[in-house]
Amino acid sequence: MKNVLIKIIAGLAYVAVVVVNFLANGLPINNRSTGAINAYSNLFAPAGLTFSIWGLIYLLLAGYFLYQFLSSEKESNQKKEDILKKVNIFLSALRFSNISRIFA
Repeated sequence: MKNVLIKIIAGLAYVAVVVVNFLANGLPINNRSTGAINAYSNLFAPAGLTFSIWGLIYLLLAGYFLYQFLSSEKESNQKKEDILKKVNIFLSALRFSNISRIFA
């Protein structure tokens, strides 16, 4: 079980981004949902159609998160662990930037 800390950080980042995105639409944060932000002309908010696929994206990311912990040790090798480490670092950075975007 190499890279366990990075896997845990990646998992916590996933949970954090799902919670923040849920709260951004459920509360909403600063009395504006993420969909309402599109009313303002800016370069950061994606088109409204883009928001329709987030559920599928989060479902697939949850599958990846489970895959990395549930894959058997027999299948695990150094090359696979190195790839998972690089992907997890990248995905964690993306998730934290997504959270930052919502608060910005």
